[in-house]
Amino acid sequence: MRFRFPASLLLIFAVVWTSRIALAATTCSATMTDLNFGTSVDPLVGATTTATLSYSCTTSGVSNGTAVRILACFSIGDGSAGDGLTIVPRRMTQSGTNPPYLNFNVYTDPGGTALWGTFWQPSYPPPEITISRTGNGTSTGTLTAYGRIPASQATVTPGIYLDSFSAGHTTLDYRYREGNGTAPSDCRTGGSGGATGGSFSFAARATVPAVCTTTASNMNFASPTDLLATSIDQTSTISLTCTNGANWQIGLDNGSNASGTQRRMRLGTTGNYVNYELYRDTGRTQRWGATLSTDTRTGSGTGTAQSVTVYGRVPPQSPMPAAGSYKDTILVTVTY
Repeated sequence: MRFRFPASLLLIFAVVWTSRIALAATTCSATMTDLNFGTSVDPLVGATTTATLSYSCTTSGVSNGTAVRILACFSIGDGSAGDGLTIVPRRMTQSGTNPPYLNFNVYTDPGGTALWGTFWQPSYPPPEITISRTGNGTSTGTLTAYGRIPASQATVTPGIYLDSFSAGHTTLDYRYREGNGTAPSDCRTGGSGGATGGSFSFAARATVPAVCTTTASNMNFASPTDLLATSIDQTSTISLTCTNGANWQIGLDNGSNASGTQRRMRLGTTGNYVNYELYRDTGRTQRWGATLSTDTRTGSGTGTAQSVTVYGRVPPQSPMPAAGSYKDTILVTVTY
């Protein structure tokens, strides 16, 4: 006898509800543009420029109406061209070679009195910002960095100068507090959270071209006492200051009253002239002209003032020119 029992399959479907608890957090980041001093920096005069640091702090996971207070600090060290010891001064260098150096620094004020520093050197603290906000969201802002190249850097040679700042040279430190209370008082400790050791990258750049400035004194032959029967000699000085290592040549044209290559001084608007000549040597045998590498004076800049003597001579002349004051104008050209 067979018995059949009805069979049933019990299917159980369990729905398990899980909940996720949102964790509150605040994160900050920063970027910075380059300090670009340009392509015509005169190290004897100096230069200024600016860069912009942009920061952003985002909070998520807090309840609506919750107060969020953030303190963030932005440190800048000495950069890749520094000595790792000091930021006074910071410096740029050519193609990673050491030296020559071009000194500069970064400030938080346009007057160049408040150095933009770093926690690594307590005497020069970094700038800090405080953000107060209610609830979740993102707060952004900017800080201006003022770059300054000081004047009177006589040893700097022409070239392209660079100092790079990246991780290890810059840090972003921040702390935050949610709920009641004030903002943290220290960017590295306190508060309910934060981070230390973030970074932002930028570079300081400058191009130093060869530069010369020039002045010249007048040459005064005075009044002859012998009716131009003998030569009259006199000198004047050309003063120039050129970038260290800049090769220069000084040329003198033939003047505004020349006849061919003969230099002449003229009496007013008349047709009366007195011949004279200019030389590169005290013996007055090497005529000074304007043909490069032929009859010019040559030299190299030192970053400081240099003086070059012009040797002039009025030779004997007959017949004696008419009485009066004779003048000529010479164009001095410095090529470098």
